[in-house]
Amino acid sequence: MSTMLPLTLEWLGVAWSVFSAEPLLMRRGGDLRLGGNLRLVGDLKLGGDLRLGGDLRLGGNLRLGGNLRLGGDLRLGGDLRLGGTQDM
Repeated sequence: MSTMLPLTLEWLGVAWSVFSAEPLLMRRGGDLRLGGNLRLVGDLKLGGDLRLGGDLRLGGNLRLGGNLRLGGDLRLGGDLRLGGTQDM
């Protein structure tokens, strides 16, 4: 059963609002795991306005496997807006 209560987590100074928190495993120390298969290791800095809204769908035929590594300094600043419907 999915947890439908709003959950606010602060990680590296960024407030995340998660509405379905069951598949989320959040650890401090630079290791963020979503579903157990996506790992962001290193320094992840999200600054400015990060907005995820509209219809953002990750599923179906989107597969991230093998050796996907995001390390070093990943910085997203300014206004990053992901909205509407995007098909990949």
